[in-house]
Amino acid sequence: MKPESRPPSEPDHWEDAPLDWPRATGHIDALLAAVADRQQRRRRRLLGGAAAVVAVVCLGLVTATQFSPAPGSPRAGTRTVVLAPEQRTLPDGTVVELRPGAELIVNFTADSVGLRRVTLTRGEALFHVAKNPARPFVVSAGTSDFRAIGTAFSVNLMPDSVALLVTEGRVAFEPTIPTAPAATPSAPAPIIEAGFRVTVAHAAATPPTVAPVTADEAQHALAWRVPRLEFSATPLAEVVRLLNVHSGSRLRLATPDLGRVEISGAFRANNLDPLFQILRTTYRIDAVREPEGVIVLSYAR
Repeated sequence: MKPESRPPSEPDHWEDAPLDWPRATGHIDALLAAVADRQQRRRRRLLGGAAAVVAVVCLGLVTATQFSPAPGSPRAGTRTVVLAPEQRTLPDGTVVELRPGAELIVNFTADSVGLRRVTLTRGEALFHVAKNPARPFVVSAGTSDFRAIGTAFSVNLMPDSVALLVTEGRVAFEPTIPTAPAATPSAPAPIIEAGFRVTVAHAAATPPTVAPVTADEAQHALAWRVPRLEFSATPLAEVVRLLNVHSGSRLRLATPDLGRVEISGAFRANNLDPLFQILRTTYRIDAVREPEGVIVLSYAR
């Protein structure tokens, strides 16, 4: 009995001879082309993946080379900005704090005689006047002169007026142009006491206004004097150092590892509560004030 025969399209044991069926059906060339194309695509994917790995490794090496900080220096990407008023000591020892943007002209020297006159041409300044009864200290601003009588006061020159705020002592206010109501030549200059503000319009027809100022209002008006510190990923050790310099506080880290904690935010040197809140809620770091006044920063227990 003859064995049953199969058509050429269905070979026996095709797994042992996988090319017999396509060869018999005339599809061998298309099959070989498809296999070659598939192998080529696979090789391209493998080579591309290897190149990507190499590129990533190289990029990591370049990045590490470009941004690795020198030993002891702040980590790259950190930023610390301290915004504080310029402080200037005049020839007579008077100390002036200039708000950013303010401009002051000094019209006397240490050896000159007579008035110690300065001219505020722009912005705001706070004067801590050195006492010298023989040489009155006068600030000219806009249409007014302010004669100090051993005192501390601020002068703010604005586009339409000039304001005087006395924080200590007394200041004589002397308009340089007539105001309404007109003062007689023999009338003494008005004296502005501490805790008062006088505002003088540049327009001659507008009389000056004098008003009391509370301690909170004075503090708010002079808030520009308080240094503002802005940190971006700044190590806590550097934050503590700068705050000790600019705030008058005494901060100390309980352990050196705390110094590596990175802080971001803006803080006024006279109000550290926002910083302490961030430390507590984000890093579980407590601020504990010791009896001698030192504030110790340590991890919460």
